[in-house]
Amino acid sequence: MASLLYLAGGLLSLATLGVAKKCTCGDFSGLTLPNIEVLSLDVAVNRTTVAESPGGHSTSVRFCQVSIQYTHPGQNDAITTWIGLPLREAEWNGRFLMEGGGGWQAGSPRNVLGPVSNGYTSSSTDGGLNTTATAAEWGMVSEGNVNWPAIIDFSSVALDEAARLGKLATELYFGKGLEYSYWSGCSTGGRRGHMMAQRYPENFDGIVAGCPAFNWHRFVMAEVWPPLLAQFLDTRPPSCVLDAFTAAAIEACDELDGVGNVDRFFLQGVDEYTSVIGTDNPDLTGLRKAGGKVLAWHGLADTLIFPNGTIDYYERVVEANKNVSDYYRFFLAPGVGHCSGGSGPNPSAYLLDTVRAWVENGIAPETLPGTGAAVAGTNKTATRTLQLCRYPSVLTYVGADPNDSASFTCV
Repeated sequence: MASLLYLAGGLLSLATLGVAKKCTCGDFSGLTLPNIEVLSLDVAVNRTTVAESPGGHSTSVRFCQVSIQYTHPGQNDAITTWIGLPLREAEWNGRFLMEGGGGWQAGSPRNVLGPVSNGYTSSSTDGGLNTTATAAEWGMVSEGNVNWPAIIDFSSVALDEAARLGKLATELYFGKGLEYSYWSGCSTGGRRGHMMAQRYPENFDGIVAGCPAFNWHRFVMAEVWPPLLAQFLDTRPPSCVLDAFTAAAIEACDELDGVGNVDRFFLQGVDEYTSVIGTDNPDLTGLRKAGGKVLAWHGLADTLIFPNGTIDYYERVVEANKNVSDYYRFFLAPGVGHCSGGSGPNPSAYLLDTVRAWVENGIAPETLPGTGAAVAGTNKTATRTLQLCRYPSVLTYVGADPNDSASFTCV
């Protein structure tokens, strides 16, 4: 009798924990999309270290990793998508989460580790890029001829396909559909979140988009203009001269200084790239109809992606859409740099939980918690948590203690 009870208990434990899937290519034989040709499919159980906990202990994750390489017939491209799935169904929370990369990096296998270690299925893509080459190298097929298929893959198409492949792989592996799907990213990842909302609104139920680089077709050219002009003029002025130039330029008239030609190159770039990588379309009708939610934020001390661009976009969204606050909310973080850094209250640790509460429980955020360094005091490691305001409200100090959240209100 004791042995029978022991056996029954063991079977109950297996049922509770869930038996690991085989994690073989056979599980994913149907992993494809109508417009692609699969070049290779690799499936293996992977064990890796994700990160160190605050106590200094590493977290080991064992999961099913799928690597699929494919091409769009006739385009001569090659895109790799990585998919991560918890080995056991009991380890899966029923949700799918993609995280975005930054700069010219579309993604990597490591982008799936964080989500999988927290119970999500996930996917990431290289966007079809040669990660060992510079953007100038892979972005051109010859002098003066842009590699448009690569730019398009990186900007939007590969992201949509990675989402669809990741969700399809989840259904093939676990034999059932998702409860919810989410996107979370900052910088280029914030741009990609908006790309999903604008062009592929049915891919995600909730989107976190921080410091979004959606004015890529404008700000990249604006950022390279000074060094480009320095090359044309063959000069490298010291900082004091640059300061003088800046002051003079503010008062100068563009029509008199010949820079009107800053304009021809700039507008040419905008015209060529807007439809490809421009991600500032304010029409979110598709998102509203799909029932998706976007939680956007930007640090006011961001010197890389200017927050005024995000403010301008949000205001255009308000003008172009009905009942915007039902599905798109925007927060500013005073003193926070590009995605992190600075002395202000950073909301990064709270974003995913906030958007999940909005999507799954209907709790729309009126404020957004952010944590940063405490003001003054002798304890250099002390922190404070403030409630950031939903734009256009402004976080305003009205109390006596700047480290007390109750000393602030939204005006």
